[in-house]
Amino acid sequence: MRLLWSISLVVLFFISLELTLNEIVPNEPSWKLRGYQSVEAYYAQSPAHFETENETGLCKTHSELTKGKDSTQMAMQPQRFPCKPISQRIVTLGGSSIQGYGLPFSHTLASQLQEQLSQMGSTVDVINAGVAGYNSLQIRRMLSEVWDLEPDILILYTGHNDYVYYPVIEQLLNDNPSFHLIRKGGRRLAIWRGLKALLLHTEWIKPPPSLTPPLERPSFDRQAKAAFNQLSLPKAQTVQALKQLQTQQRQAEETIFRFIQKNISDIANQATLNQCKLLLIGPVSRLDSPPVDGIIWNTLSQNELDAFWPLWEDILQNTPSFNDSKWAEALRIAPRYAPLAHLYAQAAYQAGENETAIQYWTRAQEDSPPTRRIRAGNAMADWIIHIGKELDLPTIDPRKPFQQAAKVNGIPAGTLFLDSLHFSVKGNALLTALSLDRIKKEAWISKPNSLH
Repeated sequence: MRLLWSISLVVLFFISLELTLNEIVPNEPSWKLRGYQSVEAYYAQSPAHFETENETGLCKTHSELTKGKDSTQMAMQPQRFPCKPISQRIVTLGGSSIQGYGLPFSHTLASQLQEQLSQMGSTVDVINAGVAGYNSLQIRRMLSEVWDLEPDILILYTGHNDYVYYPVIEQLLNDNPSFHLIRKGGRRLAIWRGLKALLLHTEWIKPPPSLTPPLERPSFDRQAKAAFNQLSLPKAQTVQALKQLQTQQRQAEETIFRFIQKNISDIANQATLNQCKLLLIGPVSRLDSPPVDGIIWNTLSQNELDAFWPLWEDILQNTPSFNDSKWAEALRIAPRYAPLAHLYAQAAYQAGENETAIQYWTRAQEDSPPTRRIRAGNAMADWIIHIGKELDLPTIDPRKPFQQAAKVNGIPAGTLFLDSLHFSVKGNALLTALSLDRIKKEAWISKPNSLH
């Protein structure tokens, strides 16, 4: 009887504690893992992407999305423009690469197109509707506002964020039901959330209610962590574990393809209904950027698997010279392991073997795990081109022009990017030239003769 009373008191204590904490500890979003929200939550607090000013006929990008010193701290480029186009209008859509991450405002794709069209005597205006972090689903969801701008041409550059922010992590968690159920149950308990917040030194008291909560500024580094630090890929130690990991990643890649295919198809259909032309641009990234993670894609025996991991650790700790036999042995066992291919490419480049370096940098991009691609691999650009052909849309594949520009300089496109995927001034100028050439080829701009 005494034991029963003790158990009852403990249960009553925890029920009281739960009810008390539930009033002061905020709920976690369902997609929130390890303290990070989904990227959509960064921008959901803003009522709109564009708003009308008091001045008659003028619009501007939403002020909450343009806070910060420069484009590296902004979700959208600050700009004002006539709500209704004076003549023809182009709207550029995409994520941070289109928004102008790290670039002066005058060097974004929209700004450069506007300047060059003006120099040609055209009255076409260009609006930058790129939002840092947006994937094709978020772009699709903002189209109702875009149609209010009455565009004649849409330029869509998407791909990077469809790999990065598509919640494939939840799908992977679902593959481990017990782990997922523990997390799911924990999110419902205020005791769990409060203890977790205290351990992680995060805010755990509910903020006072506000009609206009402040928008959290997007951070590229934080978003990258949110995407990739959720569930690191295991280094499979058995053949069975490797096969299971390969199957999961192939399923994830197929899911992401269907995801972007559906979104682009819907964007194209809406463009047709609104009598608007659509130009697709496949994503491009710096060739020598390192992979975020790796997976062995080829089939291995248990002996080969046991031999590879110690050899790989040895290569990581003491990177051998280009001609060292360790490279040949490691590449024989796991030729499609992205981190190995990338490190070998680096060694080749340092040894002056540029063609070999390009070959293995390309292989590293192709073989990066789909759930760990912060820079779009060749697969994504291939998808965009394929989808464009299926929908009979004009497309631009910038990969070859960027590789040619890199070869001219004798470097792996280093001057064309600020990091793995964001354009430098030179890189953006090349993308602008490709876009303008295609618009002229399609004869989408009416009037000035100088464009033809």
